[in-house]
Amino acid sequence: MRDEEQIRERILTGAREQFERFGLRKTTMDDIAKSIGMGKSSIYYYYKSKDDIFDSVLDDEMLKLRYAVDKEVQQKKDLAEKLIAYSTTYFAEVVPRQTLYRIVNQEDQEAGSKTRLKKIIGVEVEYMKTILAGDIPQNTADADLQTFAEAIISAMYGVMHYSFMINDNMNEKRFEQMMRSLMQMLV
Repeated sequence: MRDEEQIRERILTGAREQFERFGLRKTTMDDIAKSIGMGKSSIYYYYKSKDDIFDSVLDDEMLKLRYAVDKEVQQKKDLAEKLIAYSTTYFAEVVPRQTLYRIVNQEDQEAGSKTRLKKIIGVEVEYMKTILAGDIPQNTADADLQTFAEAIISAMYGVMHYSFMINDNMNEKRFEQMMRSLMQMLV
């Protein structure tokens, strides 16, 4: 890894910790700089704003999530098992990152926009379409594929929302049971 990449990673690691501790609004560039022992002006050399850093943290987390999910999905043969692997791995990977996702949800709601959340969901819908494309009839229209992908992602996010916001005792096993029941009905 080059020096510049190492510095960027150091900034993102420090920023991620600050965002998780204080949230996006209360975290300052000074907080990030202090947490990693750099000057604020040095951070501005690599990132133009706190939002730019936060978006980079999210992008980094989404890449890690995608790698973990894809690794599990690729091991499955039939569609139902792929969907269960997708949803359960996604859940397992999001649990340690749920503070960041809560920040995204809160910030988007307060700003009156869903820009970050739409990006995250859009990436997941596109990935879901790739899972479905190999296992659905070839005469299925693209619009049907889009609708089916959106429905699956919506259902999964509904169960996740229930687990994070309402049921504090949700664990991976219970989530898998719920998703397995749901996917078996859908497929």
